[in-house]
Amino acid sequence: MVDWRRRVERGWYEGSGWLTPLRPLGWLVGRVAGRRLRRFRRRAERPPVPVLVVGNVAVGGTGKTPLVIALARRCWTLSETAPCGGRSRSSSRTW
Repeated sequence: MVDWRRRVERGWYEGSGWLTPLRPLGWLVGRVAGRRLRRFRRRAERPPVPVLVVGNVAVGGTGKTPLVIALARRCWTLSETAPCGGRSRSSSRTW
């Protein structure tokens, strides 16, 4: 039995001639995604405070949650002596 997942993955990373016919489809998907991204960026609002996004293409097991916890603790510690993220000392914490 052919393991298609492994075959496609190997073709993706190592290159394979049998995937060549899919290139026009990849180009089309890239164009549509680029158009959607440009439209989204035109309509996006800028937040009033700096925003830090912790993430990656990988799902699970890359250490995002421990990093966010460490950043939150660091921010909390800094907020006791100085505003964290432009927050005033009198503002309430939301988390």
